[in-house]
Amino acid sequence: MAACSPPCPTPFAFERQLRMELARLRPGRPPISMLFVDIDRLKQIVKSDGQQTADKILIVLVQTISRMIHYSDFFARIGADQFAILLKEQDGYTAMELAEAIRARVMRTRLRHANKSLSLTLSCGLTELEVGQTSEEAYRHALEALQHAKAQGGNRCQRVGPR
Repeated sequence: MAACSPPCPTPFAFERQLRMELARLRPGRPPISMLFVDIDRLKQIVKSDGQQTADKILIVLVQTISRMIHYSDFFARIGADQFAILLKEQDGYTAMELAEAIRARVMRTRLRHANKSLSLTLSCGLTELEVGQTSEEAYRHALEALQHAKAQGGNRCQRVGPR
C-alpha cells in the first residue's frame, strides 16, 4: 500500500473524528457531510499493471482530493481502495457537487505506465450527518450510497439521507 504524503490518517483516527463531529452537531449549526470515495477496478489494475501502478494511482488520487477539499475537512484512507472525507460546513447537496467535481477531475487525469495510458473512475457515496446519529448509522448511510453507485456500474456518485 502506498503511503499518503503527508500520511493519511488511519481508519481509527477517522472514526474518532467522526464521533467528535457527531457529538458537536446541533440544530442551527453548520452541516457536515461524509463522503466515501472508492477507486473503481483497482484490484484489476494491480493484476494487469502491478502494484507500482496502483501506488501511483493512490498518490495521484490523494493529491487531487487534497487540493479540492477545505483545510478543515478530515480526509483518511479507510481501505485498500477507499477513502473517507468529513466535509465540514457542507450540506448533502454541496457535498454532492464536490464529489462530482472530484470524480470528473480524476476521470480527466491520464496516467502513463509502460507506454500505456490509464484512465481512472471513482464511485462515491455520501450522506449528510444528522443530530443524534451514531457513527455506525453514518457509515451505513454512506456505504449504502456507495453500494448504489457501484451497483449502477460505478463511475458515479450517490447520496443517501438525511432521512
